[in-house]
Amino acid sequence: MKKPFLRFLALFLCVVSLSAAAAFPSSAALKQYNDSDLTEIAKLPESSGCYSSQGMAVGEKYIYAAQVGGDNSIATITRVDRESGKTVKMRDAATGRGYFECLGHANDMDVVTVDEVEYLTVLTYGGGVVIFEVQDTKLKLHGEYTTKRGSNTVSPGSLSVKSVEGSVITFLCRQGYDLHYATLDLDADTDEIKLVPKYSLNPTTPVIDGKTYNFSGWLGQGIGVVGDIVLVIITGNHVVETINHSIILGYDLSRATSYRLTTPDLVFYIVSDNYYGLFEIEDCDVAPDGKIYFNTNGRRYINGSSDDGVYSFDAYTFKDVKPLVSSRGLSVTAEAGAGGKITPAGLTRVEEGSEMTCTVLPDPGYCIDTVTVNGKQVEAAGTYTFSDIRESQTIKVTFKWANPFADVAEDDWFYDDMKHVYQEGIMRGTGDTVFSPDMTLTRAQMVTMLWRMAGEPSSRVASFSDVPAGQWYSKAVAWASSKKIVEGYGDGKFYPDDALTREQAVAILHRYAGSAEVSVHTAMYLSSDWARDSVSWAADKGLLEDIDTNMVDMTRAANRAEVAAILTRFCLKMDS
Repeated sequence: MKKPFLRFLALFLCVVSLSAAAAFPSSAALKQYNDSDLTEIAKLPESSGCYSSQGMAVGEKYIYAAQVGGDNSIATITRVDRESGKTVKMRDAATGRGYFECLGHANDMDVVTVDEVEYLTVLTYGGGVVIFEVQDTKLKLHGEYTTKRGSNTVSPGSLSVKSVEGSVITFLCRQGYDLHYATLDLDADTDEIKLVPKYSLNPTTPVIDGKTYNFSGWLGQGIGVVGDIVLVIITGNHVVETINHSIILGYDLSRATSYRLTTPDLVFYIVSDNYYGLFEIEDCDVAPDGKIYFNTNGRRYINGSSDDGVYSFDAYTFKDVKPLVSSRGLSVTAEAGAGGKITPAGLTRVEEGSEMTCTVLPDPGYCIDTVTVNGKQVEAAGTYTFSDIRESQTIKVTFKWANPFADVAEDDWFYDDMKHVYQEGIMRGTGDTVFSPDMTLTRAQMVTMLWRMAGEPSSRVASFSDVPAGQWYSKAVAWASSKKIVEGYGDGKFYPDDALTREQAVAILHRYAGSAEVSVHTAMYLSSDWARDSVSWAADKGLLEDIDTNMVDMTRAANRAEVAAILTRFCLKMDS
C-alpha cells in the first residue's frame, strides 16, 4: 500500500502558460505543499553491496531504480510496480546475476518502447551509455556506447530521452550545466553517441520571480525530460543546513530565445524535516500519465543507515504527455530452424501495400517440414509471397531429415540409430538408396567406422600381411593397429573380410574407449572368455539396451543395424 511520506515544504513557482504537450499551469503561483503531496511508492532494498540511489526511469507500469556501492564497480536495478509498490531485483540475462558490472555509477536512466519492446538506457560513469532490452525481470544487453563531443570522449552528468521515432532515440544530456542533443539508432552498427551543444543553463544562481537565488556549490543530479520541458535537479552542498534540500528547476526549451537560459519556468523547492541526515533527489521522471516520480538518497540522521526510496509528487501533474513509444513500421520477420535457411532472414522493413517473397532453402539431406505464417500452418512450399502488406508479418520454417534409404522406415527400431551414424559420417549406405540393415559387417568395416569417429587420423602402414597399402580400409587398420585397438589373430594377419561378431565389435570399441577395467561381470550374455570383460563393459554402459534382435548370444555375427545402435549409444553416452 502507498502511504504518505514525512513532512515536506515545497515551494512552487510557475511563470508561463504553454500550449505544447506537457503544458505548465496558466498562472504564476507561490504555493506551499503539505505532507500529503508526497507518496512513498516503495523502499529500495540493499543488495550486492549496493545501497546508494542513482538513476531512475518510469515506464507505463514499472519504475526502474539503480543503486550503487562505494567503489562504483557494480550497480543493481530494482523494478517497482507503480500501483502496488512491489519490488523485484532485475537480473543480467547473460549471467543470471542480480548486479551489473557494466553500469558503474549508473547516473541517470530512462525507458522507451519500440515495437512493444522496452529498452532501458543507463548513463554510466566516465562517458558511457548502456542500453538493455527488458525481458520481464531480466535485462539483456543491447549495446554499449561512448559519448563524444567531436572526437573527444566526454562524461555527461545526466542523460534522458527526449523522443523516439522508429528506432531512433533523441537524448537530452547535461554536461556541467550545458545541455546537448544526441541521437542513436538502435539498429545502427555503431558504438558512439555524438553530443551536439544546444543550451547553457545557470541553475546555481537562477532568476525566480525577478529575484536571483544563490545555489552555488550545490550538486547537479539527474534530469527528467517531458516533451520540450527539462527538469534539472540540484541538491544541497553537504553542509548540515542544506543537506536535506533539493530543488527541481523546469525549463521550457520551446520558449528559448537564446543559447543561455537563466530563468526557469517551474520550480519545486523540497525540504525534508524528517530526513535530517541526508535527503537528495537523485533523479526524476514523468510517467505517461503525467505524474512526477523521483528517487532519493535518504538518512534520517547524520551517519545513519541508508533509507532510499521511490516517491510520487502528487501536487503537480503534466498534461498531454506523449509516451516514449514508437514502431519501426511494417516488417516481415522470417525465422528458420536447424537444417536449412530462409531468405531474406530476420526482420525486413517493408512499405504498406508492398509485396515480398521468402525463399526456403533446406540443407543437403533435409527437406521442409512445416511453414507457419502469422501463427497458422500453410503448405510446405519452397517459396511464400506476402502480397499487399497492411500489417507486420511473420514466417517460421522447420526442417526434417530426408531419409535417403528406401529399406529403412521411420518406424523401424533402428531408425534413429541409422540416422545418427549416417549424419555423423560414421556409416554410409551400401548404395545411394540402400542401407542394408541386415547385412553382416566385416572387421575392416568396423575399424573404418571407428577411424571416422576419430577424425580419420593418419598413421604408418599396417603391419598385417593381409592389409596391403592402397585398400579402402588400409589407413583405418594402420591407425587402429598403432593404437592397439586391433591386434589380429596372432599369425600376422588381420582378416579384414571376415564377418564381424558382436563380441568382436564391443571388444574393439572397448579398446577404442581406453580398455576401462571391469570389476563386475554380467551373466546375461553368452560370450567367449577373451571377450568377457568387453561384453560386461558394454552392458554396464547401456550399449546393448533396446536392440530388438536378441543380443544374448554375442558370438553371432553382427549386422549393420546392430552396430549402428551400439555406436549411437556409445557416442551419446560418452558425450553426456
